[in-house]
Amino acid sequence: MRFFILKILKVFLLVLVQMSIIQLLVSWRINGISTTGQDNWEQTNSRQAELVFLGNSRCIGSIIPGLFTKKTGVTSINLGANGQDNFLFFKRRLERFVINGNKFPKYVVIVCEPINSTNKQFEQKDRFARYAFNPSSLNYPLLEYFEFDFLDYYIPSVALLRYRRIIDCLLLTNKSTYEKLGYSMFTGSLCGQKIQEFDTNLVHRDQTVYHKQLVKFKNWVTKNNSKLIGVQLPMLGMRKLESSIKKNQTLLQKNNIPFINVFKECLNNCNYFSDRFHPNENGAKIITIEISKEFKKIVK
Repeated sequence: MRFFILKILKVFLLVLVQMSIIQLLVSWRINGISTTGQDNWEQTNSRQAELVFLGNSRCIGSIIPGLFTKKTGVTSINLGANGQDNFLFFKRRLERFVINGNKFPKYVVIVCEPINSTNKQFEQKDRFARYAFNPSSLNYPLLEYFEFDFLDYYIPSVALLRYRRIIDCLLLTNKSTYEKLGYSMFTGSLCGQKIQEFDTNLVHRDQTVYHKQLVKFKNWVTKNNSKLIGVQLPMLGMRKLESSIKKNQTLLQKNNIPFINVFKECLNNCNYFSDRFHPNENGAKIITIEISKEFKKIVK
């Protein structure tokens, strides 16, 4: 029995050592690098910006900050992340941006989706697994948000193995264009492809809860001497969502939050979309230019 226990301990220690080596390699490999384009929690140090964009994948894939800055003269940065379209994430992401040595931006622009979620979303938790092992206190809010557990925090490489990010971190094969372009560029065109009917059930939400969260977020932004602005991005074949978009607009304007609606007929074009939710490179450029025009009307 004693021999068996010792053997188990040896195997455990061997596995732990191997995982520690992997963790050291990963830490060295990804130091200062974004492995997916959205795990940019620590990669935005001293990136002073007068305006910050917050939202989900449609935010990080639709708005080109360099082009927006060129058109408006207002320095900007895109801090969108896949699936993260709720106010809790917005606040924590912006808090971390400021902790990184950046001033609180003059403008905070949130992408207001008709399918906006009021709850946490965990489907993109894997993209942030790199921060789970032996995290710094600066990353605790992020790890608490995604609810990483004790094993993720204290056993080397467990989070990366659980969420299948070891290869991405070691080989850097899943990098987006974020570091190079400041946004995640989608490619391709939907022309000639069948577009599935939009599921309107996705737009249902508790408007009362959403309203409370919006007001709370707006008050926090205002206390930091910043102006909150909402943006509605286009989606291919989204006519069924017009009523939901109108509700968003009414809700924001009721709370004195400027609303930029880029849902325009000229953008409802398959040539501008990689899939029905995300524009391609050409679409992103046109969308960014449209947002720039409307933004200048707000701040003039």
